[in-house]
Amino acid sequence: MAIQKLGINEFLALAAKHPVLDVRSPGEFKHAHIPGAYNLPLFTDEERKVVGTAYKQQSRQAAIKIGLDYFGGKMRRMVEEVERLFSGEHELSPEVRKSGSESGSPEDRKTERLNDEVTNNLEAFLNNKSDVNTQGPRTSGLSDFPTLSPTSGLPDFPTQNPTSAPRTVLVHCWRGGMRSAGVAWLLDLYGFKVYTLVGGYKKFRHWVIEKYSQPNPYKILGGYTGSGKTYVLDALRKVGQPVIDLEGLAKHKGSAFGSIGMPEQPTQEMFENLLGLEIDRITKTNQSDLSKQEPIWLEDESQRIGLVNIPPVFWTRMRQSEVRFIDIPFEERLKHIVKEYGVLDKQRMMDAIQRIQKRLGPLETKTSLQMLQDGDTEGSFRILLKYYDKWYTKGLNNRERLNELLHVTLCSEVNAEANAQILLSKQQVS
Repeated sequence: MAIQKLGINEFLALAAKHPVLDVRSPGEFKHAHIPGAYNLPLFTDEERKVVGTAYKQQSRQAAIKIGLDYFGGKMRRMVEEVERLFSGEHELSPEVRKSGSESGSPEDRKTERLNDEVTNNLEAFLNNKSDVNTQGPRTSGLSDFPTLSPTSGLPDFPTQNPTSAPRTVLVHCWRGGMRSAGVAWLLDLYGFKVYTLVGGYKKFRHWVIEKYSQPNPYKILGGYTGSGKTYVLDALRKVGQPVIDLEGLAKHKGSAFGSIGMPEQPTQEMFENLLGLEIDRITKTNQSDLSKQEPIWLEDESQRIGLVNIPPVFWTRMRQSEVRFIDIPFEERLKHIVKEYGVLDKQRMMDAIQRIQKRLGPLETKTSLQMLQDGDTEGSFRILLKYYDKWYTKGLNNRERLNELLHVTLCSEVNAEANAQILLSKQQVS
C-alpha cells in the first residue's frame, strides 16, 4: 500500500476515526501534542539530542546513520506497540522507548540480524545509493522512502489478511521529515494503511493559532464569584447551545483556589491546542452561515487561568463580545461556595489565601485564616467573596464599550438549569 500525505484538515478529519501516532521524542510529546495522539517515539530525548548534534556538527549522512542505529533495534517492538492499539490496549508501552535488544536469546539475535538488513537497505536508500532493490513503486509523496519488496533482503513480516480491511494509522513528527517518513515506511511495510501529515506538528500549530481569529460570534457569561457560571454553561450545553468550557480545558477553576481537587494543568501550548480544536469542533457543528450562527458561550475569565493564559487574539475577541451577567444575591453565592469549597483540604485552602495576601490585605488575610482554622468556613469565605467581588467589578469595568456590551439578568438563587432558561428567554426577547 502506498503511503499518502495529507493536508492538516484531511489529517484531522481522519484522526476522528483512526489512531494518530506522534513519533517525536517523549519530551516533545509531553510538552504538547495533537490531543488524542499516542506517543510512539522514534528516538528517546537523549537519542534525539545525539542525532541533532551530529547533524549540526558533522553531516546529514552521519546523523542518518546514527539515527538508523537507534531505529534498527526498535522496529519489531514499534510494530507490536501499534498492533496493541488495535487489540484494545490503547496505552503504548514504555518499552518502545528503549533502543536495542536486552536479551541474548537466539530469537533476539535473529531479530537483530533482520533489523540490520532492514537498516542497511534503508541507509542505502536515504543516501541515494544505487544498490538498493526497489522493485515496488515509490510511495506517494515520500521521496525519501520507496516501497521495498520482500525480496530485497527485508525480514519476512506476516502479511495482512487480504480479506480484511487494512488497519489505518496516521503518523507525524515535528515538520513531516525523516522521523515520520521512517516510521511510516516501517508500518506500511508491515501492512498498515499509513497517512502522514504534510508539515507535521508545526503545521498543526499554525492551524491552531489561525482558529483564534475566526469570525465566530461569542457570548460571555458573566457573574460574580459563586454564581455557578460553570454549571450554567453545562446546562446551556445540555439544551443544545454551543459552549466552550475554558476552565475545563485549563483544568483549573480560575481563582487562587482553582487548582484544589483538580488534575495537573496542561502546558500553555497544550492548552492552546485543546482550545483550537474545541473552536473548530464547535464551529463545524454550528451553522455554516455566519450570519445565522448561534453565538458560542464562554465564561468571563481573567486572561490567566491558573498557570495558563488565554491566547491574546482570542482574549481580545472575548473582551469585545456581548456579556450576559447573571446577578445573584451575595448570601446565595456565599452558600454556594461554602458548599462547593468548604469540603476541600483545609491546608491547601490556607495556602491559597496566603498567596493572595498582598491584594487581600494583612488584616483580612489574618482574620480569614483564623476563621478557617477555627472551623468558621462561612465567615472566612465571606471575607474572600467580598474581595473577589471587588476585583471582578474592576475587571468588568475595564472593558471598552461596556454600556453596549453588558446585559444584566437578575437571578434569585444559584440554580444552573433555571438560570440557563432565564438567560435563553432574555436572549429571545432581545
